[in-house]
Amino acid sequence: MKSRIDAAAGPIRHFAYGANLFPDVLERRRGICPASAVPARAIGWRRTFDVLGIPLVEPAFANLTQADGQFCWGVLYELSTTQLNQIRAVEAPAYRDGMVQVETADGRRLEAHAFIGVWTRRREGRPSKRYLDLLIAGARHHGLPDEALAELEATPAAHMPLLSGLASRVLTWERLLVWRARWRRQRSD
Repeated sequence: MKSRIDAAAGPIRHFAYGANLFPDVLERRRGICPASAVPARAIGWRRTFDVLGIPLVEPAFANLTQADGQFCWGVLYELSTTQLNQIRAVEAPAYRDGMVQVETADGRRLEAHAFIGVWTRRREGRPSKRYLDLLIAGARHHGLPDEALAELEATPAAHMPLLSGLASRVLTWERLLVWRARWRRQRSD
């Protein structure tokens, strides 16, 4: 069952800039259905690909890196405390939960939770083509501006067809197993 905003706690703002941009990842794989999702940009931050991944398969993941005068486009979600904790459980220990200032398309400036990389490389790496495609699809889905899409599309990706294909199949099986477990849980309730 997908959780909604907890009535007592109220909505929590979460800024997503990586795989959580893609609805399939957030909703289907993690079972999280945000109360709202709007394009926004983190002020004073830029997207880098320096979180350690799995060599050759998923070499680097997205991160927010402080950068005065710059910004990173993403999506501002409204979540419940339970939903944010679900994301925390998946993102830890490679990421920590931090606060960033975001600006929505209509000019509102708000504070939001964002996951900032802890397990980082000294230099920026290349994301896998599969991972980068998730970010691009998520950016399109949420209507991020052309400049955000252009930046993602210009990012060089690591692509090893045999290993990337294998990783994609393994992740597909993982998704099916998660779905099956949820389906069985719902049937038993």
